[in-house]
Amino acid sequence: MKKILFYFIIVLLVISFSGCPVIFNPIEIPDQIANEGKEFELDLTKYTKAIDIDKVTYSIKSGLGRIDGKYYIWDDPVYEDSGQKVVISAKNERNVEKEGSFIVTVNRIPEIEYLSPDNNSYINDDVVLSWEATDEDQGETLKFDVFLGTSPQDLSKEFEDITEETVELNGVLTQDASHFWQVVVKDKNAEVEGEIWSFYVGNVPPSEPHSPSPSDGATNVSIDKTLSWQCSDLNKDELKYNVYFQKDDETPALIATDITNKDYDPGTLDYETEYFWRIVAEDPYGEVATGTVWSFETMPKPEYNLKVTTTPDTSLTITIDGNTYSSPKSIIVERDDKVDIGVATPQEFDIETLVTGIDKKYTFIQWNDGDKNATRTTDPITSDITYTAEMKKEFKVETDSEPEDAPTIDGAGWYEANATQTFTAPDATGFLFEYWEVNGSNAGSEKTIEETIDSPKRIITYYNHIPTINIPDQETDEGTTLILDLSNYATDTDDDNLTYTLVDGVGDLEDATYTHFFDYESAGIYYVTIEVSDGRGGIAEDTFEITVHDRNAPPEEPHSPTPSDGATDVSVDTVLSWECSDVDGDKLKYSVYIGKYDPPKSLKGTIEDNSFDPHGLDKDSTYYWRIVAKDEEGEKTEGPVWSFTTEK
Repeated sequence: MKKILFYFIIVLLVISFSGCPVIFNPIEIPDQIANEGKEFELDLTKYTKAIDIDKVTYSIKSGLGRIDGKYYIWDDPVYEDSGQKVVISAKNERNVEKEGSFIVTVNRIPEIEYLSPDNNSYINDDVVLSWEATDEDQGETLKFDVFLGTSPQDLSKEFEDITEETVELNGVLTQDASHFWQVVVKDKNAEVEGEIWSFYVGNVPPSEPHSPSPSDGATNVSIDKTLSWQCSDLNKDELKYNVYFQKDDETPALIATDITNKDYDPGTLDYETEYFWRIVAEDPYGEVATGTVWSFETMPKPEYNLKVTTTPDTSLTITIDGNTYSSPKSIIVERDDKVDIGVATPQEFDIETLVTGIDKKYTFIQWNDGDKNATRTTDPITSDITYTAEMKKEFKVETDSEPEDAPTIDGAGWYEANATQTFTAPDATGFLFEYWEVNGSNAGSEKTIEETIDSPKRIITYYNHIPTINIPDQETDEGTTLILDLSNYATDTDDDNLTYTLVDGVGDLEDATYTHFFDYESAGIYYVTIEVSDGRGGIAEDTFEITVHDRNAPPEEPHSPTPSDGATDVSVDTVLSWECSDVDGDKLKYSVYIGKYDPPKSLKGTIEDNSFDPHGLDKDSTYYWRIVAKDEEGEKTEGPVWSFTTEK
């Protein structure tokens, strides 16, 4: 124990003789409250323990703010940064460092707004001061100090730490004098001084009536003019007015009393007349303010422009006082004149050459003021005015169909301008709709069109006659060619150029000619469908029946000779042969002709086989030969003439 005490004393002596200041740990800085928008300053030496405090330097390790010597400063605290932790470092001249931290809470300072009385106001009655204070911090209790005085430099605290926002000053204020007041609002961390306002206690006479309307000396004033003026009372008393008014007299007579509004209607005035008038104002306390005498001159009797027109179109026939005009027409009339006006109805026109007769018309509906009489008398004219005759505008629609026997279409008649109407081309047997024509222009090939009737219309539907075809049933035999001219069986009322198509069945078509060869195995019934087209969309079909009767077929032509046709160096012992058949399966017989002349005329025999031995052929000779085949029905078929040359 003695050894420990010895070492401790040695350390104290070293520190003392070295002059090293001591900073005790920790630096204990309590949490702080800063007012929003107000510079916050904190003397850090109050929380630092050191032998030589002047040699201690400070810095911010973390958090907002700055260091200015021994002070921590936050220039502009904002509520959004409330609750920031600030860490401060303190060092002595030997760089021994200690730290301390604190939390800065930002207090939102209260705000105050005076409610009454108004600044620089004048008050007759008892005075109640009122204001409204707010503090955005939750749970804050605001207190108020109220200062009063007869000058802004000499205010004394009359109320302290009150929580109400009103103060009654009944019986404590000097009459006929100005007073000044100020409220200071306080929360737990800040106080805010309100403005210094003033008010005057006592009655003040009304101001002299001024700003007359019409202005003093005004001319050309309307005879329906309402008189008005301006007048005020500093005490905001309710004033009453006496009105003096007279024509051609500079000392006008009293014509109205106790008027509470600052205007007066003298009724309808005379034209081109000078009027004089004066206003006397009085407050509830008997104080009076007399205005000067003002004057004005009314307008001369006016002339107005009367215009008569028509809608939706102009250039229609109208009348004014029995005279006929084309709309629009304007005339000059005097005030209060009444005028006879009218519009012709109906008004009809022929404007479209493609539509027969009257095709555009106007019918009167009403005037723009609602009067439904085409001829009427106006009300007295008191201003420029336009009377407009509202007319129903209609166009004629004609419908037609081409050719004449084509189906007719609905929709002909009169239509209000710009109405829309749907037109439909009806279906009809034997006809094919092609297109519309409206006033000579193609309007498309849709079967239904919608037209805006903005002019007279001639609407025509064009149809195509559908061609017809009717081919009778046909009969023929095997081994024959059936030929039909289809134009004999097809008709087209429009004389269109017809074309034909083989839709189904046997045969061939070339232009309007149908052909088909029926061989000897064709017996039976055939169905053929032909389509005819007029090239304009008109199409028709017909199916006809072909009955082919069975018939004996002659043998086929003998062919494939041996020796071959034109052969040379043929043996004189050669045997002639050929090929031949019969589609009916008949047994055939052959007549053989051979000789040295072309054609051969020598019959060498009739045989049932398709080979023949001519015997005794000469050498180095040319022979011509032919085979005639005959079936069991006696039908014959001659073969061609063949030739060969024998050996030398």
